Amino acid sequence: MKCSVLLSSLALFVSLAVAAPADTTAHSYTTTYYVTEDDSDIDALIANMTIEQKIAQKLMPDMRNWNLGGCDQPVVNVEVMNDELASSLSKYSFGGMVLFAENLVNTERATRLIEAMQQANAVNSKVPLLVGFDQEGGIVTRLGNGTMMPGNMAVGATGDFNNAFLTGTITGSEVKAIGANFDFSPVSDVNLNPANPVIGVRSFGSHPDLVAQYVVQYRKGLRQANCISCAKHFPGHGDTATDSHFGLPLVNKTLSEIEKVELVPFIADIGAGVDMIMTAHIQYPALDNTTIPNIIDGSPMIVPATLSRKIMTDYLRGSLGFTGVTVTDAMNMDAIINYVGSVDAAALTIQAGVDIVCMPVLVRCVANFTLYDNVINRVKSDIENKRYSEIELNTSVKRILKLKKQYNLLKLDSTPIETRIAYANATLG
Repeated sequence: MKCSVLLSSLALFVSLAVAAPADTTAHSYTTTYYVTEDDSDIDALIANMTIEQKIAQKLMPDMRNWNLGGCDQPVVNVEVMNDELASSLSKYSFGGMVLFAENLVNTERATRLIEAMQQANAVNSKVPLLVGFDQEGGIVTRLGNGTMMPGNMAVGATGDFNNAFLTGTITGSEVKAIGANFDFSPVSDVNLNPANPVIGVRSFGSHPDLVAQYVVQYRKGLRQANCISCAKHFPGHGDTATDSHFGLPLVNKTLSEIEKVELVPFIADIGAGVDMIMTAHIQYPALDNTTIPNIIDGSPMIVPATLSRKIMTDYLRGSLGFTGVTVTDAMNMDAIINYVGSVDAAALTIQAGVDIVCMPVLVRCVANFTLYDNVINRVKSDIENKRYSEIELNTSVKRILKLKKQYNLLKLDSTPIETRIAYANATLG
């Protein structure tokens, strides 16, 4: 790490806070992304996709571990591409890949791995992958090398919004340096519950208006680095006593209370042009009290936000006006698989209007890839049986492709890999 301890990074931010101007509302920044009103190229891409390719564009697998040689073989971390994984990836047209610390131990290997993923995908897909990970700083840091940021609460404690901009710029630059293109941040949750086991120091603070200003500046920093941003975890994970990795949280507040606290940073994110919003596997009955049967005993349960059309389409898009890309939190978390099941959950979240399903099934060997066929076939069945429509599928895929186009990701980087590795090593150390 460039900064081996959190205190070193925090000291850096304190010094920068003294030197930085107080007014950070008028940042000028240059990027290489672009937007055009002419979507004919995207429409042509969609028109030439099979229905299976369009559904796969909405799926984002992980490749943290692999049983090399068969499902009964020992698990190894995926730091380099292997023939089994490359061959399996080449058979689909996935929209993206999410990486973890196990994939990102070494800068050169990570850069080669991402390039190999893109090349495997390109065998049968004309659309490059979104590739990224959770690089929040502090306790959620995936890159094995690079700048060890102190985490959002420490940045918030400096009292200077410009430090969030600087954090976003540095983080985005390092994410991009290895060939990735998105960061699952900023965390836009308001830290309200001292018993919260999962957010805490990942939040910028406990005051919604201040958190809103920090997340907007962080997002501006990511865009300065031409890195796609993702606000999380909508509608808010800051006031729960349950970690959705291990249980199903419930936020039992009124709509007025939610709009005055949890939603404030997300509304600011949307107004500032955040690229993606990540869902939360949390029950919000004030936003949707619809029930679905759980797989434990068939009894009714309030639908989690991730699976709720009222929340993810009617409210987020209809009421709040978000027009960007939505992505689920990891679908292998207990809040989903213990209560709904993986294939059903993937289908329900797509019916809810979510664009990208992150880690819909657990795949660790070649034989497991049939699980993706199960998801794709289930969505095809939903279209045939009018539970979902191809028109809505096309609209969702178009949002994903427009985001890729905006960041110049509709074609592969032709820079020689050795040149990219040299740049990555120089950037991350």
